[in-house]
Amino acid sequence: RAIEECAALLEKVPDIGHRTNGAPDPGITAPKLLWLARHEPHSLDRAMLLMLPKDYVRLALTGDVASEPTDAGGTELFDVAAGRWDADLCAAAGWDKSRLPPVIDTWQAAGNVRAALAERWGFRNKVTLAAGAGDNMAATIGVGAARPGDGVITIGTSGVACLVDGTFHPAPDKAVLTSAHAAPGTFLSMGVVMSATASLDWVARLTGKPAAELAGLAETVLQEDRTGDAPLFLPALTGIRTPLGRPDMTGRIHGLRPSTDPALLAFATLEGVAFQIADCVEAQTAAGVPLERLAIVGGGARSRLWVRMIASLLDRPAGLPDQAPVAAALGAGRLARVAAGLDDAIALPAPMPSIPETIGPDPTLADRLGNRRRRFQDLLPEDRIEQ
Repeated sequence: RAIEECAALLEKVPDIGHRTNGAPDPGITAPKLLWLARHEPHSLDRAMLLMLPKDYVRLALTGDVASEPTDAGGTELFDVAAGRWDADLCAAAGWDKSRLPPVIDTWQAAGNVRAALAERWGFRNKVTLAAGAGDNMAATIGVGAARPGDGVITIGTSGVACLVDGTFHPAPDKAVLTSAHAAPGTFLSMGVVMSATASLDWVARLTGKPAAELAGLAETVLQEDRTGDAPLFLPALTGIRTPLGRPDMTGRIHGLRPSTDPALLAFATLEGVAFQIADCVEAQTAAGVPLERLAIVGGGARSRLWVRMIASLLDRPAGLPDQAPVAAALGAGRLARVAAGLDDAIALPAPMPSIPETIGPDPTLADRLGNRRRRFQDLLPEDRIEQ
């Protein structure tokens, strides 16, 4: 609903994508503030402070007000490279900088659990809370990706390619998000696929078959050499972020025939999401973001075909961490250990641990996907965002 406000914000601050975490987007805070100012000004008039959800939870637990760079960077009120709230950006969004929380490091102690809550829950000792981090940053830290060149691709409801960088390399023209990372001296470049497993869930509803069964059927398409019969699916069910920045885009299926069955639809879905992930990574590396080591996490990683598609398109091995389902919690735990004084922040960018399973590129699959990807590109609009 805040698409018009995105355009207004870009007109006010033409270089906003090179100062904040990316180009204006309807899902980001600053355009929402402008929308509220137009449609619900009383809501803003009543507000004392703008806080992000996890920071509000921490306020309820500790009574202390704070935020940290990884989440603050997603508001478009925060200068990511400088690491501070920006008065000009706040003015463009119509928000007073004094109504924002102080920003501290992700691993810094940000208060203790209130005495009344500690008593209710039976805590014997003081419980310190870390400032914390955004979900993608925490998950990336959780699988040990904290040094430049480390990459983690999440195949969840949405898909996110998180690449760790030692330099701020914004790419707003490709709708890449670039925020501070949760490890000292690093940034996290994020390419986003809006509908990843959500696309497979949609096909599951359409066909009446569970998503896990569909992923298995997609494997049979390769085994039976039916890839040429599969339609092409642009899984833009909720728009396209990276690299087009088109929240208005809708999904497309090209090449339906009477012989199209659930297996072929499932293969096209996995393939279309993999194509979009490859588009994300190519946009990020073209901006100067390094990628040397790759891990894949999320529910979609249970499909080895999906992982093999991505590894083949990127032409690099993809590791499957054994603790991937709890990566975000592990990352938060690592930050908490520093906040509690059990570790030093210098330990956060430790080498990525050994990964029990790695799936390498498949040259034969890469050839098949390469030919189909060229046709897939024809489904994309020619007009891209200009920042």
